[in-house]
Amino acid sequence: MAYIGNTSPSRFVSNRAASVYSGDGSTTAFTLEQAVVQDEDIFVSVDGVIQEPSVAYAVSNGTTLTFTAAPSSNSGNNIFVYYLASQVGTVGHPATQSLTATNGTLTGTLDVTGATTLTGALAGTTATLTTADNNAQLTLVSTDADANRAPTLALTRNSGSPADNDLAGVIKFNAKNDAGEDIELFEINTTLIDASDGTEDARMIFNGITNGASANKLSLNNSEIVINDDSTATDFRIESDSMSHQMHMNGSNGKFTINSNSEQSPASHFTVFFESNSYSAFAAQMTDTGNGSGFLICRKGDGTTIGQVKRNGTSDEVQYVTTSDYRLKENVNYDFDATSVTKQLKPCKFNWISDDTNTPIHGFLAHEVQAIVPHAASGEKDAMEKDEDGKDTTRIDPQGIDHSLLVPLLVKTIQELEARIKALESA
Repeated sequence: MAYIGNTSPSRFVSNRAASVYSGDGSTTAFTLEQAVVQDEDIFVSVDGVIQEPSVAYAVSNGTTLTFTAAPSSNSGNNIFVYYLASQVGTVGHPATQSLTATNGTLTGTLDVTGATTLTGALAGTTATLTTADNNAQLTLVSTDADANRAPTLALTRNSGSPADNDLAGVIKFNAKNDAGEDIELFEINTTLIDASDGTEDARMIFNGITNGASANKLSLNNSEIVINDDSTATDFRIESDSMSHQMHMNGSNGKFTINSNSEQSPASHFTVFFESNSYSAFAAQMTDTGNGSGFLICRKGDGTTIGQVKRNGTSDEVQYVTTSDYRLKENVNYDFDATSVTKQLKPCKFNWISDDTNTPIHGFLAHEVQAIVPHAASGEKDAMEKDEDGKDTTRIDPQGIDHSLLVPLLVKTIQELEARIKALESA
């Protein structure tokens, strides 16, 4: 028979080999001093007569000896019980000896206490726990009452020669498809990117099956967090308590939507919904609460507002505001010649190259305005966009004009001309 432990000894040793009882002619049940498993595990005699197991007596609950007929009271101590085998309880194992099993089966509850280490190769290098139950099959329980983290499941790669990109641990979730094939649904793996002492870096990757192939869903490393690193057509969506598409990135076209109750197909690559979910062709829609707050506010690093697009109070007027508060200005001078500056400006008529209709437009050329009123123009003449190395590309870096900065000159010019007219009229 298979066994666990050392070689079986030649005989059993018990602390007490026999129990003695006295019959009284009426008592049929007696309590054994050692627990046994079955009737045949004890040898019983009454008044010197050997009793037949399961006929003259029976053992129940391991320790209750019950006679079919009550033993007589002819003399004291007339019932003798000899223990042939006792019920297995706690088995102490010698500290320095091996515990082995040969084709054996362990059933019941196995309690492992103290510091326990399992070493050596498992059969076939794998161990499998199989169950038909839908409840938790493996549970780690900590009864520690302090604030330390527990219970802890540690996956450790104990390499004698650690190197960069060592795989440190993998957790896989597998199932079978309708063809009976084993497939990997999801995988979590960790990698030691940099094994150098003091500069260690690691990466954790979440892979999931998509259209029959594994794809990187999420990557966490030392320098960045990447979603959909394998560039599959996977949407990214964040849901709030009231919006199913609070933030949504379409994985097929790269278009981005905020604050909607459904997937949208915006005309541009950035669309914002706030108080309405209805869609129209716009790049961004922003709605205020009717109190004149800004739709779009530009601030410096210190928090000072320098401009905004806003609603004018509660009216239906949109203001494009450049900050002009007197508290932010100094050296204010009202005495300057605006007419001479205005006369240098060169209004012209033109059409945009991109306009197939060649519709004539009146305006200015930015570099010409820049030469006369520098603060009204931005950029540099003939500038090109730069690449990552600072070299010119083939894309134009266009100049611009803030026409609102020309208005003070025009107003001052009108005032100067009016004064000259009045002077001429007086003469």
